[in-house]
Amino acid sequence: GAGGAGGEVRGPGFWAGDSGTPGSAGTPGNGGGGGGGGGAQRGGDVNNGGGNGGGGGGGGGAGGRSIATQGGAGGGSFGVFLVDSMGVTIRNSTIIAGDGGQGGAGGAGGDPGIGFAGGQGASECTDQIGKGGNGGAGGTGGRGGHGGGGAGGPSIAIYRSNSTMTLTDNTLNAGSGGAGGGGPGNPGSAGANGPVF
Repeated sequence: GAGGAGGEVRGPGFWAGDSGTPGSAGTPGNGGGGGGGGGAQRGGDVNNGGGNGGGGGGGGGAGGRSIATQGGAGGGSFGVFLVDSMGVTIRNSTIIAGDGGQGGAGGAGGDPGIGFAGGQGASECTDQIGKGGNGGAGGTGGRGGHGGGGAGGPSIAIYRSNSTMTLTDNTLNAGSGGAGGGGPGNPGSAGANGPVF
């Protein structure tokens, strides 16, 4: 699955970080090829008989299940969080945001199924005709995809969405954006940081 990146304001003024996406199911393995037929009996003084039939190919293994869950997003830190706010004035203030939280790690995908063995070729009258070839084993299925890591949380001193403001003589400090979630799959993106977003 893909790693999470960023986030957005949702609902009545809440920040929601972007989680990773779950892993995809693995694809089934291919069936094995059938065995070749044995050599036939030919000649003027013999009963011309066909060779033994080849064994059937083994069935392909099932793909790994999509059991890998995605990592959740890290929490954001905001000094001031403005949504649908007009004409806001901030003056002579020190605003400090903490560090963003680290994104959660994605889970590991499921193991695939093993292909079945091929059938045995027929072996009648092999003193006169050829034995049939054994069928090929089925292919192993594909592993289930790993879940993506969650996005790191942002650190923003003043975050605004659909808002206007006037800033005068302020000190604005942001912390560090949270690290993206890891795991065996795709990692999440690091969280953004800055004084005003």
